[in-house]
Amino acid sequence: NTSGGERFGEAKGNDIRRWRQRFEIVSLVGTFSRDGGCHLHISLSDAEGKTIGGHLIDGDVFTTVEIVLGTADGISFVREHDDATGYRELVPLQLPAYSTGTWYQWGKQIATTFLLGIAVGSIMQLRK
Repeated sequence: NTSGGERFGEAKGNDIRRWRQRFEIVSLVGTFSRDGGCHLHISLSDAEGKTIGGHLIDGDVFTTVEIVLGTADGISFVREHDDATGYRELVPLQLPAYSTGTWYQWGKQIATTFLLGIAVGSIMQLRK
């Protein structure tokens, strides 16, 4: 269960809507990048089964959140400014072959675990 803020794709500008009620997270997808970027989309369901969704801005966790994190070997996710949209858009980049060696994989797993710990810790902090 959670409460928090979302930005909707159809919202004008960067309007953020906030709720102070409990929801069930029915979907949470997005990307974490090596440069520390995070872009998440969330779908939430209320006690009556009504579902809302949008960009996750922040939120409070009431009980627990189950997160499964996957990696895409040989690919780096970066965001670059797009003149057509005015936003920093996702650009997946193929990494050079030498970047996918054993030491690289080991380091990436440690960094991913560390970043996941920071992300989950940040999400679980109750706002005061």
